[in-house]
Amino acid sequence: MQKIRLFKILLILLGLITFQSCTDYGYVEDTAFIGTWELKGRKIYTGMKVRIEKENGKLKGYIISPPDSNYGEIFIENGKTWITKIDRGANYYFKITENKIAGELFSQYDIKANSSFYATFSEEKDKIYLVEKRPNKLIDVSDIYYERIK
Repeated sequence: MQKIRLFKILLILLGLITFQSCTDYGYVEDTAFIGTWELKGRKIYTGMKVRIEKENGKLKGYIISPPDSNYGEIFIENGKTWITKIDRGANYYFKITENKIAGELFSQYDIKANSSFYATFSEEKDKIYLVEKRPNKLIDVSDIYYERIK
């Protein structure tokens, strides 16, 4: 009788610990985005620096330094909005919408002027990993990412 009672208590404790760890799984505050980031792993955009700030309760990213590519110098200007919105998808991932190079031109021909990526933070919150398909778990490695500068 005593062993059954102890087993039930241990089972309840184990269930509570498991439930608690699942509900806190990778939760990230959206304020972790605020700061200056450098985009890496995308040929045309590599080296571009973006400042993400919160305006009227929404996160937006502005270009503070264009990428090192020829196309970047031609089509990307400082101060332009690069990240138009960041939405939470779950506790552990977000959806980032970025403008495309020459997006205004594309939109005149009814071509999509932005791209969306799913994003998760590294454990240290110093990298934002980007992928095109919705993640089922935390992304711990991606060739495309933003790295925190400030």
